[in-house]
Amino acid sequence: MKKTRKDQSGISSLPPELLEEILLEALAASPTPIKDIRYFRETCKDFHATCSSKRVGKYMNVEDWIMYWQDKQGYLGFLQSCAESENVNALFLLGLEEMFNLRRFDIGLHHLQLAASQGHILSKYIRGLSLFHDESTRLHAIDLLNEVSNNTHQCRKLASQIFSKMIWQKWPSLPFIRCEDLSCGTSALEEDNQWLHEEQVKRRFCSDLCKWAHEYKMFVNMRYLSVC
Repeated sequence: MKKTRKDQSGISSLPPELLEEILLEALAASPTPIKDIRYFRETCKDFHATCSSKRVGKYMNVEDWIMYWQDKQGYLGFLQSCAESENVNALFLLGLEEMFNLRRFDIGLHHLQLAASQGHILSKYIRGLSLFHDESTRLHAIDLLNEVSNNTHQCRKLASQIFSKMIWQKWPSLPFIRCEDLSCGTSALEEDNQWLHEEQVKRRFCSDLCKWAHEYKMFVNMRYLSVC
């Protein structure tokens, strides 16, 4: 076995893959991952190279709400660099920014589609709800939402938390969808405020249309940002 040079540091002796794991683990729970990765980049040449690796860009935690409010353009630029490494959370957050703050709906949907194609459940959920509002894309939206049907409550809660931190534009209320089935969970005879605040309540719906209309209203109600 080749001997390690006496002046070689412990970090320098580690393989790049292990350095990446150490860095990703350190950033995973940090509330300021971008500040932290910049710090690591300055510590030594080994971490400097590791911080620039595509694998770190793809898998690192990118939720940095302090930077979002203090240096939004810098934050969005960092998200873009991570998105180029196929970081699904970066694609998701960029999609939200494009759709709901910059009002570039098609670009935002494209980001969400890229993230969803890699299995990002929240992207499927938000993309599905966004398309559900428009009758012309509602059938496609239902197909998307059916794919996350088992994670609906979790998606609603997580998405609502993220929206409360970064989204200012109001979410449009859903046009009235009439249902003649009196036993359906979204029956037109049932007043909205009797069920909109419910959590983890199982209901029977006569169709996927009624099921996801109910979910759309549940999500809007959680955010307190609906607009007529």
